[in-house]
Amino acid sequence: MTLILIVDDKESDRSQLAAVAEASGHDVAEAASGEQALQALQELSPDALILDAEMPGLDGFSVLEQVRQSTGTVRLPVIMIGDSASQKNRARARELDVVDFLPKPVDVEALALRLRWALKSGSVIPALGWDNADAEAARKRALGDDLSLRKIMRAASATAAADYRGREGESVTEVTPELGGQLETPDGDHSVSIPGGAVPTAVGLHLKPSDKSVPPEAGTLRMRLGDKSLDVRLSDRTGTGITGMKLGKPARIGIKPDDGSGAGSPGSEMLQEYEPVTGEWVDLPTVIDPETGEAFTEKSRLGPVGRRRARVLIVEPQAKEAEKMRVSLEGIGCLLTFEEIESRVPTCILNDRPSIVILGIGVAGPLGSRLMRRIKSDPATEYVTLIAISHPKDKNAYADALTLGVRDVIKGPVQMGELQYRVSRAYRSVLEKRKLAARRAAAQERQNAATQRGAPSQPVRQPTNDERVALQRAARQALQRRAARAGDAEVPRHGRQKPPKPVSSRTRDAAPTKRVRKSSPGTDQANPARRRRSAA
Repeated sequence: MTLILIVDDKESDRSQLAAVAEASGHDVAEAASGEQALQALQELSPDALILDAEMPGLDGFSVLEQVRQSTGTVRLPVIMIGDSASQKNRARARELDVVDFLPKPVDVEALALRLRWALKSGSVIPALGWDNADAEAARKRALGDDLSLRKIMRAASATAAADYRGREGESVTEVTPELGGQLETPDGDHSVSIPGGAVPTAVGLHLKPSDKSVPPEAGTLRMRLGDKSLDVRLSDRTGTGITGMKLGKPARIGIKPDDGSGAGSPGSEMLQEYEPVTGEWVDLPTVIDPETGEAFTEKSRLGPVGRRRARVLIVEPQAKEAEKMRVSLEGIGCLLTFEEIESRVPTCILNDRPSIVILGIGVAGPLGSRLMRRIKSDPATEYVTLIAISHPKDKNAYADALTLGVRDVIKGPVQMGELQYRVSRAYRSVLEKRKLAARRAAAQERQNAATQRGAPSQPVRQPTNDERVALQRAARQALQRRAARAGDAEVPRHGRQKPPKPVSSRTRDAAPTKRVRKSSPGTDQANPARRRRSAA
């Protein structure tokens, strides 16, 4: 189970927050001050942190600054709460990359949703920009000159558990652009090896023996050999799966046959791949390793290609970022066009007619703001759906993007799975708008055709009094016939009778009380005869 650390100086608030976390199925640890929180972070290593902003002594922001400076907690999901959810506090919390800032008293449902998202993704936005070059250099220094596959696998697996969240029963490791990665299941019967230069950015490799009776998840490559089945998938550091990723170099995927199946003899068994569209198994070229007896094949794409064919224009002058977006979006079936010079973008939109335009990190800032204003102000190009990627060091980039009609702003550097998700969601919205426009156009055409065929419209004639009385009599007779069939009483003149109000047993059993007429004091004083009768 996941562990949630709750930091608040008020015991009542800690109890309320702990009840929400425990109701969601999480373990809870509590701290009453900032100093206790820092000590608990080192001892317990929680999966998420709920932090009060206003505390005596070391406040929440001071604690959060130390959390972000520590290597072990730099990507820890943090939900901040406080009595004063001012714009200044929100901006400061956003700079420290919190999941959200919730005002007190905390909305229970909102807190549960934030916890669920934070634990699913590991962090809404990575606290630091990922620099793969520094990570590769550090790993090289740790390994030395002998970059054997075993050492690479151990070094990559040491940090994979912290960087990528695997599901139950999955083996997880990190695949880097320079060193690649290798992973095998604990029983040693399934293995995947991806060479260096196969991926444009660091990704997570997930491996799991699967149940053939259950269909694979979207974006998962399923293979089998005899009775053994294997699921392979990729993900980014936000926890989002990467669909249909094409590798620069083919990966080797192997499954060891069962004893007595003819291991070591080529052609005795064939590896097969599951086709999710047709639901059939397709044979793959299979080679038997004479030393280990493992049957393996090479795959240049991990996962099926998406069926969507969205036309996307990518504006990105940086070649590395453009390549990463190309590999990511081709996996979900997008038709891509690239443009490096921002002044040519309107012309490209008019010529290629893309559905989505992505403004990459290379044009982030004032240049990108001017470009999106130009696109949205032109009636010929305002139809496109804009997705902007901001620079990680520019906290206020594209502050006015939503007012200009931009659909999404992603904090760079963008992760591949997240980009696939944002583009897929935007294209679904485009298709829905197209269907709605087509229905409206068809309705307009039918109306125009009916107007052309028919005579000029005549004013509607109102019924006479005799006709109105006849209609009312017919309606009353119909109600009476219906009531007679149901065994009801006679229908009144103005419709059905209302059902009698239910009488409670207390009212039914009570003795009848004599109703006494009360007169006002002023009336008795004004009428002496009535006053005498009242006295008698």
